[in-house]
Amino acid sequence: MTLHNPSFDATPRAGSITLRQPELLASHWIVITTVAPPTADVMFMASLPGWKVVVIGDEKTPASWRYPNCVYLSLAEQRTLGFNLVDRLPVHSYSRKNLGYLYAIRHGAKVIFDTDDDNRPLNNLTSFLTSPTTSGLFMNHPNTSVFNPYPHFGQPTLWPRGFPLTAINDQRFNGTYKLCSDLVTPLIQQGVVKGDPDLDAIFRLTRKGTASVFNVTFDTIAPPVVLPAGTYSPFNSQNTLFLHGAFWALILPTTTAFRVCDIWRGYWAQRLLWEVGGTLGFPAVNARQSRNVHSYLEDALDETQMYFQTERLLDYLSSWLCPDDLSFFGCVERLSWDMASEDFWGKKDAKNIQLWLKDLLRLGYPEPKRVTPKSQIRKTPNCITSNETFSNNTQPSRVYFYSVVNESPSLAVLNADSRLSWTEGLYQMFKVCPELTTAPTSLQRADSVKNNFFHDVLLIIIFHYPFYSNLLYTEAAYRLAFPHIAYCGPDADLFLSYSHRVGLNLTFIEATVDKGKIGYVCLSKAIETGFHVDGYLVIGDDVLLNFWSFSKFNKTNIWMTTKSTRPLQTTQHIQWSWWSSPAGKKALLNASLELSRTKFPPGVTSLQKHKWMLQKNTGQPNAIFRSIVDTYYVPARFAPDVRWYLTLFLKHRVFVEIAVPMVLYGLQLRAEIETITGSSIWGRDRKHPWQFFNLTHQFLHPVKFSSKSSATNAPADRTTFEACRWVPILQVGGLGKVRVNCFPKAIATWHGRESNPRPPDLESDALTTPPRCP
Repeated sequence: MTLHNPSFDATPRAGSITLRQPELLASHWIVITTVAPPTADVMFMASLPGWKVVVIGDEKTPASWRYPNCVYLSLAEQRTLGFNLVDRLPVHSYSRKNLGYLYAIRHGAKVIFDTDDDNRPLNNLTSFLTSPTTSGLFMNHPNTSVFNPYPHFGQPTLWPRGFPLTAINDQRFNGTYKLCSDLVTPLIQQGVVKGDPDLDAIFRLTRKGTASVFNVTFDTIAPPVVLPAGTYSPFNSQNTLFLHGAFWALILPTTTAFRVCDIWRGYWAQRLLWEVGGTLGFPAVNARQSRNVHSYLEDALDETQMYFQTERLLDYLSSWLCPDDLSFFGCVERLSWDMASEDFWGKKDAKNIQLWLKDLLRLGYPEPKRVTPKSQIRKTPNCITSNETFSNNTQPSRVYFYSVVNESPSLAVLNADSRLSWTEGLYQMFKVCPELTTAPTSLQRADSVKNNFFHDVLLIIIFHYPFYSNLLYTEAAYRLAFPHIAYCGPDADLFLSYSHRVGLNLTFIEATVDKGKIGYVCLSKAIETGFHVDGYLVIGDDVLLNFWSFSKFNKTNIWMTTKSTRPLQTTQHIQWSWWSSPAGKKALLNASLELSRTKFPPGVTSLQKHKWMLQKNTGQPNAIFRSIVDTYYVPARFAPDVRWYLTLFLKHRVFVEIAVPMVLYGLQLRAEIETITGSSIWGRDRKHPWQFFNLTHQFLHPVKFSSKSSATNAPADRTTFEACRWVPILQVGGLGKVRVNCFPKAIATWHGRESNPRPPDLESDALTTPPRCP
């Protein structure tokens, strides 16, 4: 039964609402309600550059409430605003925030941050996404209708308030995403809160005593994720950004319980977002919250409707269809009345939403256009691009992402999802090295991650060929030093089979690297993914990295090998086989021509400045650099430039030893670039790599962790890595308290079958029981 059959009338009946205070016009607004004097968190938000704060008072709010850069609206002032909703919102109600949203919209808001007076934003709110388009991970699991964001950010045993209880232990989502280079920026973004995040009372009663304080941490490196149509996730009103296209979704209901109102709003809004091609995203861990100790049993009573009706609500929303002949606001009104008819909220809320929409129109807010021509919302398996189409032309990469698992706040004994825990996987890796002085404890491992030099760096390991049988040893070699590793190469299915066979879930970016000739595609895609890191260290899978030797390097500078770096004069004949190949001079000239004709986006170094820097570094016009790039590092401050230039070079398939040095030496003075030293060995010398090992160097290349590969199309002269030659060289100072005397003396050989890309040894114990050195 439907209580009301709307045909939305968009004609304002009371005329437009005039601007009351032109001097308060601002594009970015923060909206809170409070009954307390200005808190430290409110003061902090009021100090954020470019933001204004509107504070909605209630009967208990101090009458003297004032603070610079804050607009305080008492109950008396709220009644003078002239909105239809003013007389319909009860006192002592969180829903009075609705008047704050309307006030912000009236005063020029283009972005609204919805929060509370006990939330402390991090990074000055800059980790939210506000440009029209972005890039990043798009959830890719058609059989999953709900998404728990906490495992994505390193807490696999937590769930947010409003998450369906029946889905808590649902493990169908396997960390699979698509990497999209041109996503429409999510209209609604829920930030993840550390400290005391938004958890339901059931979680708190089972994990926390009434007098204890949560101090939950998350994986702050984890990249943003965007949800497709057909997938729901709860979001609240405590750390949420609304872009202009989603202002219609701000209204809070009044007839539900306090701890249900913003969750019901969120699910209602998500279903309607799909009608306008909008999405919900989780951009970052970007706030801290502290909560007062109170009764969680009372919270549980307040959340009763949420516990028992969330599944029914989501089923209802998933099956709900908006008639084709209704405008978008007609759909909003129809769903609001239909939810009232199903007793999810009261008729008063449906009526309030009608009046809310009219207030928006009177404020000049434009009604969004429906982009779904048929009365059916389908799951979106591909990237949603900026022209609102389903795009396959850029062939979005498959990405497997697994965060670094953080310690769970637990009083009960609950098992974490072992698939996500790198620390437990790492513990198994140390079995490869029987000469460990002490097996690291969990606290030592956490300490080493927090304090080591590379804790904020993403290590990108490029596989030129799918030699994924080496993963166990690569993990043993690097994981303790690099908590954040992204493997990159071809054939995601093969990578997944090997990583699962050794009991690990590892982050992987699928990319066609053309035997390494365009390996820089991995760096470009890693930047697109949006890891919140300070830099990217790129190596090949055949590089032995002496990571302890980087401790004096400046992570805000580029790092390059300079021994083999030499300028090339593009107007002269060059005797170099790669220069005369299709990936050499011809590809570079074509890319340069396109660069000269391309409009550069904001924030990217212009071609003119790039050419000037390149000439400054080469000492001559029309010159470029050629360099071996088996190991190099890019600080995050250059990431937008590097992604932009490398993406265009990739289009023309410019050879890696031309593309990478040309881009990097055009961004920073050569004298400021950190010099990576190492040994690159050739010919017969590759059979005896340890003759060239130098403890003070940063790398040795090439060195293989196995003597044979299961990959097809591999060159016959791949260097054999002689097991047991990596002698005890680590007395770890940069890894916290863990002291390692062997790292590892037993990096043993796997013998796959070269003719079979999926060798029979996947079914044996050979991968998990490597032979030890005699």
